Amino acid sequence: MEPSSVATKPESLQAWLQYLEIIHPANIELGLARVQTVFQRLQLNFSQTKTILVGGTNGKGTTCRLLHDILLAQGFSVSSYNSPHLIDYTERVTVNAKHLSEQAHCEAFTAIEAARLDGDEITLTYFEMGTLAGLYLLAQVQADYTIIEVGLGGRLDATNIIEPDISVITTVDLDHTDWLGDTREKIGYEKAGIFRAEGRAVCGDLNPPKSVLAHAELLGCPISISQIDYSFQELEQSWRFTNSHYFFAELVKPAMPIQNAANVLQVLTELGIDLSEPALNKVFADFTLPGRWQTVANEPEVILDVGHNPQAAGYLAKQLNALLAANPDAKIYAVVGMLQDKNMAATLEQLSGIFEHWYIASIEGPRGTDSKESIHTVPNNEPASACCSIVDAFNQALSQAQQSDVVFAFGSFYVIADVMSALDIKLT
Repeated sequence: MEPSSVATKPESLQAWLQYLEIIHPANIELGLARVQTVFQRLQLNFSQTKTILVGGTNGKGTTCRLLHDILLAQGFSVSSYNSPHLIDYTERVTVNAKHLSEQAHCEAFTAIEAARLDGDEITLTYFEMGTLAGLYLLAQVQADYTIIEVGLGGRLDATNIIEPDISVITTVDLDHTDWLGDTREKIGYEKAGIFRAEGRAVCGDLNPPKSVLAHAELLGCPISISQIDYSFQELEQSWRFTNSHYFFAELVKPAMPIQNAANVLQVLTELGIDLSEPALNKVFADFTLPGRWQTVANEPEVILDVGHNPQAAGYLAKQLNALLAANPDAKIYAVVGMLQDKNMAATLEQLSGIFEHWYIASIEGPRGTDSKESIHTVPNNEPASACCSIVDAFNQALSQAQQSDVVFAFGSFYVIADVMSALDIKLT
């Protein structure tokens, strides 16, 4: 298949995805000039929808999903773009809780391909093509609210070509350091690149880098900061939220970090959405997102989470220790695999002393890892096995676990996807 030949235009979604992998020599190329040019050629119009741009290190997916669920429950139409997907590419674009058809995605890719070849040919990465196709689909919908999850960083990420009504930073921590910098200050600057002059912003990080606050000040962008402009308190069975408009005394705990749930309530307040405790509690009680502290089987219990950096692992450690406190006789077996650009040693260190045994999985692909090498990242010489694949690691963990035990699979999205496939779990 020739990369720039319209005559060989793919006919199926799978063919399109294979095509996207060959039309650009790199998986990642930061910068907005190329994607901005194609976006302008498409003449996409987002003037009839309010757009929320969500960036940050951890919690973007759950933040986007909770925003979506609350707005939908309020009777608004809601569309969203998220990445990466777990099992099916169509997960990336959602309209009123429904995925669009493969044919719709093919039509979007056809439009993007025509635009990038209209004049001087523009090379686009897999992510850039996917982002433009997602924006193309969202622009056709013109929902009341459009939620867009930022990919890598913010300032130079392809999603940043959109002009948001409000920009959101969930948390800031060390991840993708080869691309974003090796300090929270450097990474914070990249994340704050989604702010706009005289726009609005919300930052849920409990200790935001000075670079985030300085960039907001430079732009004249009013920013609401967690535990300063709004606050939350986590109790044993519930949580509280307070800002200048609301005080909710007994909120149900959703299956996500409360820090990010509080962030969502502040964003909705900034957007002028009327909130009530009973309505919120109904959404919180039903909240779930595949691959985020998700229980997918019992006896033994199987829990999945895509946490893959030290900050995320710190949250998971609290969750797992609480699980052990409630079930002191249970043993937890870890299934984990991460890509090369992740700090696996620092991530696993956060979980030291929790697992009965670690099953380290090899991951195939250009950014994949060999379990025989990554097994050395297991902390303190704790019991561990190097496994040839994710499914092999999962099956070995299952063979050791008793009915009262827990198998906890985490790390790369590939780990969660392969475990779901092994269990024949379908996403609707």
